[in-house]
Amino acid sequence: MGDAEKTEDALRKALGEGTDPTEILAGAKAYAVEQAGNQPRYIKYSENWVEEKRWRQHVRKPRGSAAGLSGRSHDAH
Repeated sequence: MGDAEKTEDALRKALGEGTDPTEILAGAKAYAVEQAGNQPRYIKYSENWVEEKRWRQHVRKPRGSAAGLSGRSHDAH
């Protein structure tokens, strides 16, 4: 939902500002889940969602975690 060209422009701007693309994608996926079953008139247009940096509402960076400090994950392999 939204204008593809305006959305692409907004994405290029966000990425140019140093935004991690995986954060945008994770936020978009979370927003899609949140909006499932909602009427289209209540769902943000994609270009506005990106311009307003709405992914920040859905994605949080871990602060001072051991994985972030050492660069290694603690996940079992």
